[in-house]
Amino acid sequence: ERAAGVYNVLADHPHHHGASRPVYKRARPLREGEERAIRRANLTLRQRWYEAVELALAYSRCKPALFSWLERAQARLDVYGPDGVARQRDRDEFEADFAT
Repeated sequence: ERAAGVYNVLADHPHHHGASRPVYKRARPLREGEERAIRRANLTLRQRWYEAVELALAYSRCKPALFSWLERAQARLDVYGPDGVARQRDRDEFEADFAT
C-alpha cells in the first residue's frame, strides 16, 4: 500500500529509460507524526506476516502427530470395526453413490 500523498511519476521522471521500477515522489511533505505512523503500520504488517509464517510452519510440524493421535483414538473407539461408525458412514456413502 502506498503512503498518503505519494504518487507515481514514472512517465515524467528524467532518468526513466524503460526501467520497470517506478519512481515515487511525495505530493506534499509529511505532517508531524505521519512518518512514525507509516513505519508503525509497515512494522505491524511485517509482524503479522512473520506470525502467519510461524503458524503455518507450526501446523506443518504438528500435523503428522495430530493425525497419528486421531487415528489411534479412532482405533481405541473401534470406529473402524465391523459395526463401527466410520464403516457405517462409508457404507452409506458408497450405497448413495451407486444407488439406482
